[in-house]
Amino acid sequence: MYNFQINKVEAYSKIIEQIKTLKRGSDISPHKFILLLSLIKLFENNPNHENRFYFTEVEPVFLECFNLYYADYADYRKMLEHPFYYLKNDGFWNLHMIDGKEEKFQSYEKLRLTKNRLIETVKYAYLSEDKYQLFLDTEQRQLLKEAITSILPGQYEINEQPELVVQESSLFEHEQVAIEIISKSIAKMRLGKMLNNVLIYDPQTKNYYEYDLIIISHLGLYVVELKHWSGKIQVAPYNWIIHGTQYRTDPHKNNSFKCKILKGILLLPPHNVQR
Repeated sequence: MYNFQINKVEAYSKIIEQIKTLKRGSDISPHKFILLLSLIKLFENNPNHENRFYFTEVEPVFLECFNLYYADYADYRKMLEHPFYYLKNDGFWNLHMIDGKEEKFQSYEKLRLTKNRLIETVKYAYLSEDKYQLFLDTEQRQLLKEAITSILPGQYEINEQPELVVQESSLFEHEQVAIEIISKSIAKMRLGKMLNNVLIYDPQTKNYYEYDLIIISHLGLYVVELKHWSGKIQVAPYNWIIHGTQYRTDPHKNNSFKCKILKGILLLPPHNVQR
């Protein structure tokens, strides 16, 4: 009996230990843990749930769980696509491709896996057999749920007053490479300083806006948008045209709005800016 209880503790503890998460200072991104809580809820609703988890099935449960713990998070940060994809790097979550969509999925991996692209190429996700058996066990699920919920409130507490400026790590390897190259060039040419992957809170809209790059130089401040498009790109007055057929909103238009937000932050008294 004693050894059996130890094995149960080791089983659910190992899941938590396997989770690799992005860090922002001392805080850890909660998205993968929220996904696990979502799976637990699916099994609570259906104790014999099959080992297939469809994006469209998991998403509403994920949002419900996210809002339970982080109602104050901006909506664009409550995205299932990131943990749904990246949890596969932790050894027990797998993605089953739609037949004939394998190459398409691989091409999207090199760009950016959005919600629509995941739904287009991934039929469902599934757990490794040992973890699936754990989720089928009511007691194990409860132990895992208690372990996760004991972590979330203490480590990921959200301030009532949102931070004006938050810096995060890029989620995408190709973007990290581009940022590193640009950073080295700026340092080599002594052009100034650079911040990357910055979220700035706008009190007017009560939303965070993502800045890929902010370059601070003696000539001024520059907001840079990183795009991952390939092919022939034509810069038109209001849209950018790819291959002559695909239209994309001119990123400069959005950046103009971001520049106004950044300017407003800089004009605030120093004590209002949290670092």
